[in-house]
Amino acid sequence: MILIEVGEPLARRLLFQQQQNEENMRVELETTEVVRVMAKVKEEATKLRVARRYNTKVQPQAFQLENLVWRVQGEARKDPRVVKLGPKWECPFRFTTNLDNEEYRLQELDGKAIP
Repeated sequence: MILIEVGEPLARRLLFQQQQNEENMRVELETTEVVRVMAKVKEEATKLRVARRYNTKVQPQAFQLENLVWRVQGEARKDPRVVKLGPKWECPFRFTTNLDNEEYRLQELDGKAIP
């Protein structure tokens, strides 16, 4: 059995031109970069829109001195034996100082400061 390509050349092989192909590939690479940049701009705009909408629903919480608050347990403070069903928050602490960048100083109920 003889393949068709051996007997007769296909139209796509006859129409292939090396120089034209290289030029088309170069144009395609240039437009790919433009498309990538435009996608990045749209992604950033979408993130800003979502953040703005989310932040309109968030109500800022202001703590007063001597309020009792709970602290989220970080990964380093979690008990490795109780991972899944363990507590996510640590026992209450007393709020002492409000720093400017949404950070707070806490102390334990017995008066010991937390670094």
